[in-house]
Amino acid sequence: MKKFIMAVLAAAFLCAPAVSFAEDMDMAKIKCKDFLSQKENDIVTIVIWVDGYLSAKSGDTVMGEEWMKKLSMNLAGYCKQNGDKTLMDAINALPSD
Repeated sequence: MKKFIMAVLAAAFLCAPAVSFAEDMDMAKIKCKDFLSQKENDIVTIVIWVDGYLSAKSGDTVMGEEWMKKLSMNLAGYCKQNGDKTLMDAINALPSD
């Protein structure tokens, strides 16, 4: 799973201009099951958005490889177990360490 996430993140950074959504997304309304059913590029874009959202809240502007792996794994793990919760619920459930 870790290799998959890193491959997807790498591809997204290389192909970022090619990523686009069919419609606008209200991040506060996305259900976990809908997040997990997105195309790989869209999932990566959402994870990057989450990183930016958390950076704005914390003031930590570092985006490292280990953090992105941890963020991706935590969001995916929470959402797999809580499909009807929102992505914001998943963000709020992230470990604080």
